[in-house]
Amino acid sequence: MLDITKFFTPKNEKKDEAVNFQRFVEEKPLQRPVEEILSNLIERPSSEEAISISEEKIVESARKWGYPLDPKTMEKIYAIQEYSLPLFENIVTWLLRKEESEEPFYYAFARDGELLYDALWGIGQANENSLSKRIRYLKTSQVMEDDLLNSEYFNQIGISNSTIKNGNSLIFLDSGFLGSLFYQVKRWAEIKENLFEKKVRGYLVRSLGDFDQFGFYNPPSDEIIKKFNEKMNDSPYRSNLKGDLSWNLCAFMQLMPKFTGRYTKVYQKENQNWDVLPEGNLLVSKLNINLKNSSVNPNSDQINSIKSDKNFINADIVDPVASLLLQKRTLEYFANPSVQDRVYSRIKTNSKGIYGQISKNFEKGYISFN
Repeated sequence: MLDITKFFTPKNEKKDEAVNFQRFVEEKPLQRPVEEILSNLIERPSSEEAISISEEKIVESARKWGYPLDPKTMEKIYAIQEYSLPLFENIVTWLLRKEESEEPFYYAFARDGELLYDALWGIGQANENSLSKRIRYLKTSQVMEDDLLNSEYFNQIGISNSTIKNGNSLIFLDSGFLGSLFYQVKRWAEIKENLFEKKVRGYLVRSLGDFDQFGFYNPPSDEIIKKFNEKMNDSPYRSNLKGDLSWNLCAFMQLMPKFTGRYTKVYQKENQNWDVLPEGNLLVSKLNINLKNSSVNPNSDQINSIKSDKNFINADIVDPVASLLLQKRTLEYFANPSVQDRVYSRIKTNSKGIYGQISKNFEKGYISFN
């Protein structure tokens, strides 16, 4: 386990937010071999890592480390993902068409917002208006410790009064439902009310509160909605379905297996950057597998199986192998030049082409676990 105590800064030594932002050490994206990725349960794989590793290598390494594999359930989740990605393309196109003229900074909230982060990263590889440099994966959660050091992390990645006042707008992105975590980050980062109201906007895939709900650039066809719902019904997520497409997409985001536990504790790394440590992996703790697990106690309700029916929304499902496989396919879909061209043509013009094409990425079928 990682000993993080030596990295803590006493609360009375909190740095000025402007100084903190200036001294941030730009870190290159991680590029580790797959064995190292799956042996480190603290760091979600970078986009560069996930998209470059073959699925065969992921499965091979998973077997080496002793991870449980469930190919039958994984194929059911793949099937949901296949029909969800064109829908998320539709959503992200709507968002970029609405916001991209201002070139804001987009913050996808961990962990449910991972899919939105991966989508924006993939589209950003087209290098239009430096979009890829304006996307952030925000490590936070409802169980994040209420610590004065929290503002150090948020200030470092651009969520501070000075950077908001003098820079572009911030766009917060999450699954649903009330956006209460948006307000929590405002409080932890100590953002002034007038700046938050003026320069920060939040979007939820399904909103039941103050923040806007994502729209669709084109109304999805009845056929693709039907196919998506059919795949959800034939999965462990069936008990959370409603007759509402946005709700069902939100449920998929919340119930997708995650690579790490919930992000809870801010700490300072050896390079002086601030980061957030997740809860440990409960399965690894129980089995005493020799992997780099977090020193933060796991959530006792954490679920480490993708197979069993999940009977409550936003369950804490942690399966690093399944998460990495899904991350890779999402990145491949959105980094596809045909998808990038389709998105940017719709942002720049008023044309509305036929919607609902399934990416060629999925024609390759499933990787065998046998």
